[in-house]
Amino acid sequence: MMIEPEEISPRLKEAILFKEDKYFYYHPGINPIAIIRAAFNNLFQAKRTSGASTITMQVARLLYPRERTYLNKCVELFRALQLEMKFSKNEILEDVF
Repeated sequence: MMIEPEEISPRLKEAILFKEDKYFYYHPGINPIAIIRAAFNNLFQAKRTSGASTITMQVARLLYPRERTYLNKCVELFRALQLEMKFSKNEILEDVF
């Protein structure tokens, strides 16, 4: 079931952005600070504790599903940058909703 972007409550949109990607409107599809934080946490806890995925990266993962590996995470980063170059932030959010 598809819904139109104007049918989404602005409060719901704010809540999703706050929970999933606070800096959505301020990064180019990837959040380098979150990536460094996740790498540091994952390295020192010897397991995957944080993925640092932005909403754009999550859309890329949905469009091009792959096994969850560090190599595929790099592909996801590249795809997120491509999506950001081709689509506006609002167009990317439309894929989420």
